Amino acid sequence: PSRGATTTQVDFSGNRLPRTPKVTATAALSVTLAESAGSRLKFDTDWNYKSKTYYSVFNFNSSIAPARAVGNVRVTWERTDAAWGAWVGVDNVGDRRYETVVYQYDNDFVTPLFGSPRVWTAGVRHRWGAESR
Repeated sequence: PSRGATTTQVDFSGNRLPRTPKVTATAALSVTLAESAGSRLKFDTDWNYKSKTYYSVFNFNSSIAPARAVGNVRVTWERTDAAWGAWVGVDNVGDRRYETVVYQYDNDFVTPLFGSPRVWTAGVRHRWGAESR
């Protein structure tokens, strides 16, 4: 007779893989809105979608991160010689609260971590040596 540890078999057939959404999609668009007098105005946007995601091999309902779509937008002005530019942008346009990771320690104790809320950005840049190109 064997002594010590016992083995229990668990059937995971039909369960979704943890941390693996069924659908992931990304789309991006970059458009030059206007160009004249040595400068241009550009619009950029990108979007990311993930279907619901289980964070447990057991597919507990308490470990589901719901489906989410998050988008970012940026408007850029730049000189056509690419030396100077400025931009304003916003990440997470819809200010969507979404789970990026869910830690499940047992069936009752769940700790989610969330993605960034809406964030506004702005900046100015200069590319040294670009005027001579």
